[in-house]
Formats: sequence, structure tokens, C-alpha cells
Amino acid sequence: MERLHVDIQHVNKAASSKSDVNGFIDKLDEANTKVIEKLTAESKSTFSMSIIAIAFIIIAGLSLYNKFRCWEKKHVL
Repeated sequence: MERLHVDIQHVNKAASSKSDVNGFIDKLDEANTKVIEKLTAESKSTFSMSIIAIAFIIIAGLSLYNKFRCWEKKHVL
């Protein structure tokens, strides 16, 4: 984000020259595309990790429930 702000400041400073502005705008477009791709990839990985965590919690809960049920049959509790 800081690089984007620096590039925007360069664009504002070099607004008198059209060729420089086009180059800076192209750089900003490339940086924006990279940021969007990175955010999309991170979003997918975060979603998959949350699904895995939820599945782990459900499995642990069910196994704990089963363990208590077995103890109840043995009159341990």
C-alpha cells in the first residue's frame, strides 16, 4: 500500500508530462492487479483453514461425547 501511495505521489508530481503519467499508471495497474491476486489467494486459504478447523472441532467433540458415553455405561461417573 505504501508503494502505491508513493507511485500516486510520483504521478501527481509528473502530471505535466503525459508519457511519464502513462508509465506510472501502468505501474499502478500492475501493482493493483498483484494486490487483488494476493488478496484472492489469501481469502481462499483462510476459508479452507477455517473449514478444516471447524471439522477438527466437530470430530473432537464427537469423540469426547463417545468417550463420556462409554464411561457412562461402565458407571465410572
